Amino acid sequence: MTGEQSCQNKWPSPFVVVCGLLLLLSFFKYVYSPFQWLALGVVVVDIIPQVWKAIASLRNLELDINILMLIAAGGSVFLKDYWEAGTIVFLLNISKWLETRASHRAAAVMSTLLSIAPQTAVLANTGEEVNTKEVMVNTRLAVKAGTMIPIDGVVVDGNRELKEKALTGESFPVSKQVDSNVRVGTVNLKGYITVKTTTLAEACVVAKMVKLVEEAQSNKSKTQRYVDKFAKYYTPCTISFCNSFVWNAKK
Repeated sequence: MTGEQSCQNKWPSPFVVVCGLLLLLSFFKYVYSPFQWLALGVVVVDIIPQVWKAIASLRNLELDINILMLIAAGGSVFLKDYWEAGTIVFLLNISKWLETRASHRAAAVMSTLLSIAPQTAVLANTGEEVNTKEVMVNTRLAVKAGTMIPIDGVVVDGNRELKEKALTGESFPVSKQVDSNVRVGTVNLKGYITVKTTTLAEACVVAKMVKLVEEAQSNKSKTQRYVDKFAKYYTPCTISFCNSFVWNAKK
């Protein structure tokens, strides 16, 4: 993730900020009543995108949050409770920003993890540089000073200090002797060591961490699945009940 993208996702969009300011200023309606129209301005600014989203949901025969927001905001405006309508719109946009930010942060974590693992390794026997995906288990690799461990393994030659901050957060170097386990992405600070691989590149600790992040992004939690399933029936039932109540009240 680039610095520009990170900055864009760190703070809400100008639209959300403006909505929040308008909503805040509308509090002064108790001092000067025309300020109440500022809350209505929040709804007016956001109404067109929400209408299009609601239409798209109806075309897919779905009653989702966009339709509920439109009904709630429209009802509040009809009852002349403009601050309530503006609050609904503002909270929905804040929730969307938080969801987007969480998604981008997960992507940034995955990008960082991928950058930790070297793409090439040096064979100790021949000095040949090969792609890490071609390295088999029990292959001996040469790791020079200032370079990263390319694949998980054990030290078979050399006693050196490794920097493991990228994986564990430990700022102090960790001493490694023969038969010590070493992980991909850790840095050999000085000297030369030989490492015998104990796993393939696609099964190393960094690859497992990336897989966990990807699964966390793609899979919904049990609670979220339950809420989605519940909303599938709750939303249309609630709308039908409200319509029936209003219809009977008119009679």
